[in-house]
Amino acid sequence: MKNFLVGFIAAVVILPIGALAYFRLGMAETRSDVLPPAWETRLITSAVHASVRRSASEIHAPSLENLDDAIVAGGKLYFEGCAGCHGKPGKPELDLSHYPPVPQLWQEGTKYL
Repeated sequence: MKNFLVGFIAAVVILPIGALAYFRLGMAETRSDVLPPAWETRLITSAVHASVRRSASEIHAPSLENLDDAIVAGGKLYFEGCAGCHGKPGKPELDLSHYPPVPQLWQEGTKYL
C-alpha cells in the first residue's frame, strides 16, 4: 500500500511539474513553418466542433416562408462579422496566425459550401 501511495503522489505531483517545466523551459515545438502533429490537429478540431455545438445549440433553421429574408440576413451577418477572418468572395483572408487555420468559407468546392 505504501508503494501505491508513493506512486500516486509521484504521478499527481511530479508529472504536472515536469510538464510545466517542459513548456516553461521552451522545449515545446512552436515553429509555424511545419504542420502540427496529427493528434494535435484532431484535438483542436474536436474542441472547435464541441464549442460550435455548445454555442449554436439554440439556433434553429428558418421557416420556409421567410427563407429569402433569412438568406439575406445571413449574408449581412457574414459580411459584418465573419468575412474579416473567413474571407470575402474573391478576397481570401490569409491570416496564418490562427491555429487551426480559419476556413475560407467563400471558396466554391470546399466542404463548407
